[in-house]
Amino acid sequence: MLNFLKSRFSLRGTVLSLFFVIALFLISVVGIQLFYFSKKISLEIVDLKLHGLTQNISNAIQNDENSNFDTINMLSLMNDKASNLDLYVNVLKSHPYIYGIYSGYEDGSFFQVINLNAHESLKSFYNAKEEDRWLKIEIQKNNKNKREIVLLDKDLNINSTKIEETNFVPKQRPWYKDALASTSPIKTDPYKFFTIDSMGFTYAKQFGNNNVIALDLLSTYFSHISTDHIQNSYMNIYLFNQDGLVTSSLNNNLSIFNEFYKLIKNFDKFHEAQIIKLNDKKYIVQINKIKSDYEYSYIGIFSEYDKTINNYEDQSFSLIFIFGLTTLTIFPIIIIFSNMIIDPIYELVAQINKIKDRNYKGMVDIKASTLEVNLLSTAFSQMAKSIHKYQNYLEKIVEERTKELKKKNDELEKLSITDKLTNLYNRTKLDEVLNTEFNRSKRYDLNFSVIMLDIDFLKKVNDNFGHQVGDDVLIEVSRIVKSCIRITDTLGRWGGEEFLIICPNTDAKGAEILASNINQAVKIHKFSSYPNKLTVSLGVATYYNNLVKPEDIISKADKALYEAKNSGRDKVVVFNNNL
Repeated sequence: MLNFLKSRFSLRGTVLSLFFVIALFLISVVGIQLFYFSKKISLEIVDLKLHGLTQNISNAIQNDENSNFDTINMLSLMNDKASNLDLYVNVLKSHPYIYGIYSGYEDGSFFQVINLNAHESLKSFYNAKEEDRWLKIEIQKNNKNKREIVLLDKDLNINSTKIEETNFVPKQRPWYKDALASTSPIKTDPYKFFTIDSMGFTYAKQFGNNNVIALDLLSTYFSHISTDHIQNSYMNIYLFNQDGLVTSSLNNNLSIFNEFYKLIKNFDKFHEAQIIKLNDKKYIVQINKIKSDYEYSYIGIFSEYDKTINNYEDQSFSLIFIFGLTTLTIFPIIIIFSNMIIDPIYELVAQINKIKDRNYKGMVDIKASTLEVNLLSTAFSQMAKSIHKYQNYLEKIVEERTKELKKKNDELEKLSITDKLTNLYNRTKLDEVLNTEFNRSKRYDLNFSVIMLDIDFLKKVNDNFGHQVGDDVLIEVSRIVKSCIRITDTLGRWGGEEFLIICPNTDAKGAEILASNINQAVKIHKFSSYPNKLTVSLGVATYYNNLVKPEDIISKADKALYEAKNSGRDKVVVFNNNL
């Protein structure tokens, strides 16, 4: 009887039996989970979810803080009284949670631009109209007791202007003093703005000669970040410090948090989700500490216990219902598909027996547990030799095609890292080399330098002689620079008329000599399609072990290049801390 089952049990019977066994097992597992382990498993899932939410929100807050520091650093480099209005407005447009940007100067003057749409109470505070979009406040150095208040529309057209008395002294403000006392950007503790009903922070940095630029960030940005991660109405998030000061929350209901803070002062045990009763209702509470140097260093998620658990119980019921419905739907489909698979097998066996041209008596059948597979294996064993011969032919074809494909892939890889115009490396390859060299130098305490080169007045070449001549100039300059560098150096087009040279094992003096040689080589070169002489400006920066990331050395080289261009062009400037 067993031998009969082993050789005669059909594929159709095997498929249907396996289907019923799996369906019965899954229904049993889901049923046990629902009636015995639902709440326990649900709480574990909530704990994992809340861990993920707090981590994601913490990371988002940290990323926003890094972005704000990058913004204040950028503003400190670009600050120029003549263009402050356009610059500040553009930054405020791209950062809707920045309330205002302002700069205080050593001479006592002050300049501020405020986004009137940043908070609903701003327009009423400044008596602004609906069409007013921006507010400019300015104090002149020769008239420090007066301030000019200008309301502007969205296109920066002036709608109204007024002059009023003021006793505001920028140099006496805490943000000004703190920024002068630090060599890097500073961030204040949270405080309440006097113009609007909102908490916020100030980022500030010194620039120039004892001048300070600052921006105010509304704490309402936290609600925006939280909303991106949480959509459930029964969950709330609070950002608070050790003293229980809530900087921001997803909604304005602080009663739950205040009740919690009366009972709990040590938040460490809430790193794992805990169930606690507040105001006669149970909550699941998860609290994580944000990586920050300030006191407002906790983020807490409060979720109503019953609604949270019910959500998972409802999912379990839904899962059983859907699974049962799916089982009923799939059963006839399984039968149809089994027929589609099995019937062609019998036909295939008949066709294979017709087309075979070898003696089957010399072959050994491979035994299997199903009748259909036994029949199919018998037919295939009789075709094995001819298939093997044909397979060898196919493998040869595949090998040839593989070689051709590898050649094409190599060509595509080269194109992906090459600048089309100059045939130099592009930004992608330069970033890769820069990261590798930076990590190598940091690990082995080695020197390396970068040179950033900019063609002086290339725009005039394009404007006066056409872009084709400008392209010729770019190509010839790239060839000149390539002829000056070592084989170990990496040259690429950084963008536009800028080139970047990465020089391994090169100190500042060596890089400066190389940059000077390039400067002279370009200066004496006679261009094929451009009749005049051209010059280049070069900025040099060298790696030191206090640098944190590869972008730092690029920033220093860029500052040196800016100094070279700003001080007359056609020269080499090596970065120093005075730039």
